[in-house]
Amino acid sequence: MKAISISQPFCHHILTAGKDVENRDWPTSYRGDILLHASRKVPVTHQAYVRRHELFTGGIVGIAKIIDCVEVSASEWFSGPYGFVMTGQRAIPFIPCRGAPKIFVPDLYDVVMAMYQNDQMPQQLAAQILGLSPGHIGDIKRRNRGAA
Repeated sequence: MKAISISQPFCHHILTAGKDVENRDWPTSYRGDILLHASRKVPVTHQAYVRRHELFTGGIVGIAKIIDCVEVSASEWFSGPYGFVMTGQRAIPFIPCRGAPKIFVPDLYDVVMAMYQNDQMPQQLAAQILGLSPGHIGDIKRRNRGAA
């Protein structure tokens, strides 16, 4: 699954405060599910807020769906020049990983499988993130538990 790095507290606002547009200085043609990666670096002006609210940084914190890329929007969150319109935002268990510029594909297989096998992540979510069928994920878990 693809991901986008967003600094805190803006990732948090997407997940909890109705932020429906992520502003960028570049457009995208990508539409679909996207992992929300909270950047490790936090702007100085937001560090106190991030500490006070104990927000995660340096990993995946949620999933949303990019449904459009606009140059004009009535959203209070839009400042442009481009806005990635998001819907279906939801928090997920924190997955530590490196971020990257632009839209990227993080290497999450080992971490997600470990979280799933330790019952820290539901089967359906692990399958969605890894692009595998839930049955395939369950088979891997059963094989690994049988080998232990």
